[in-house]
Amino acid sequence: VTALCESEVFVWSASGDKTIRSWNPSTGTPTHLIQNAHDDWVNCLKYHDGRIWSGGNDNAIKVWNAETSHLIDDLRGHSGSILDLLIVGDRQLWSASRDRTIRVWDLQAYRDLRELRGHQGWVTCLTYASGYVWSGSADKTIRLWDNKGSCVRVLQKHSGFVWGLLSVGLQVWSACGDGKIGVWISEQAAHSKFDVSPVSSPMKSPPRISSPKSPGFQGGSTPGSPQISPIGNVSFDNRGRSPQQMDYLNRKLEEDTEQLTRQVKERDREISQMRNTAREEMDDVKQNVSTLQHEIDRDLFNLKSQV
Repeated sequence: VTALCESEVFVWSASGDKTIRSWNPSTGTPTHLIQNAHDDWVNCLKYHDGRIWSGGNDNAIKVWNAETSHLIDDLRGHSGSILDLLIVGDRQLWSASRDRTIRVWDLQAYRDLRELRGHQGWVTCLTYASGYVWSGSADKTIRLWDNKGSCVRVLQKHSGFVWGLLSVGLQVWSACGDGKIGVWISEQAAHSKFDVSPVSSPMKSPPRISSPKSPGFQGGSTPGSPQISPIGNVSFDNRGRSPQQMDYLNRKLEEDTEQLTRQVKERDREISQMRNTAREEMDDVKQNVSTLQHEIDRDLFNLKSQV
C-alpha cells in the first residue's frame, strides 16, 4: 500500500498491485475496487470535490468519480513517475514527478496549465504554506513557488534527498535522507531575503527543537533584521548510525542509482541492437525465400515446357 486519502464517506488506498480501493472507516471493510487503475504502481492519491486523483509509475494522473469509481479523465504530460499530488485552492492540482518537473493542472477543465522547472533531481514531495507551494527533491533542495509558477526561494541546507514535506501551523517540516528533520518557520522562510541555516540537535532522548534562546541555535541574522532561521533541524540516530555513516550511505545510494541507470540504458541499447540485427536477419531470410521461390517457379516452368 503506497498512499491513503480520505473522502466524505470512505478512506481510499493505493497499491503497487495497480489497484485503488475504498474502505468503510467504521467497519474496515472494502467498498470499491478499481482494478488496473494504472499500468504500474499507484504512488499517490488526493480527494477533492467528489473526485479521486491518482498518480502512478505509468507517468499518468487519473481522475475518478468517488461515488461510481468510473474514470473521468486521464492526464498526460509528465515523462516520469508521478510521486506526489497537491490540491491548491479550488482550481489547481500540482504534480511532482521523477522527470524533475512540477506541473500545474486545472481542476475543472482537466488541462495542463504550466510546467515548472528548477529542480535537478526527482521532485518527491509537495506541500502548501504561507501562500506558497513548497517542493522537495532528490537534489537535496526545497523550493518555494508562487501562484504564477515562479520560484521565489531555494533552501539548500539538507545533505540528502528530501523525501517529505508537511505543513504544521506556521511551520513546515522536511524529512530528509541525511537522517535529519528540518523545521522551518514558513512565513519567514518564504519572505526573508536572508539565508536560512537549519540547526542540528542530536536526538538522544525525545526530539528537542532548538530555539533562538537555546545554546544550540546557530541561525544567522544581520543587525536590526528579524530572525529568519528555521526553528531547528532535528538530528536523529538512524539505527545507531552516525551522521558520517548516513552521509556515506546517501552518497553510496546516489552512486548506485547512477550506476543502475547507466546499466539500464546500456541494456536498452543492447536490446535495440539485437532487435535491429534480428530485423536484418529476417529481411535476409525473406529475400532468400523469395529467391528460392522464384527458382522453383522457373524450374517448374521449364519442366512443363519439356513435357
